[in-house]
Amino acid sequence: MDAAINILAECDVETLIVRGLESGGVRKPVDIELREGATISGDLLRETLQRLLREEFWCRLEDDHGSYVHVGWDYYLYVGSPCAGPVSVENARANGLFVEPFVSPYKEGNQRSGRI
Repeated sequence: MDAAINILAECDVETLIVRGLESGGVRKPVDIELREGATISGDLLRETLQRLLREEFWCRLEDDHGSYVHVGWDYYLYVGSPCAGPVSVENARANGLFVEPFVSPYKEGNQRSGRI
């Protein structure tokens, strides 16, 4: 999760938009205000990613400029941004994460992304 946030920060992506929000039958947590179309950043972005990884709900986190973070099956994180984020990608690899160019199955179109 930190690697995804670091890539976004290196690429000057400060906010993402909640899209395709699904509760999965689980009641929405009361201590986090999420709704379709909400713009999130900072600590709320971090908390949202944590809860997505815990499968409390599902959504795509995207912006209108091609950046996104999608959480997939088996804790795959798909991170896309217009810039490469080379320092953050190398830090992720140095911390034992597997990073490769990959098309997110949750993203429309054929934009390349880094899977962490």
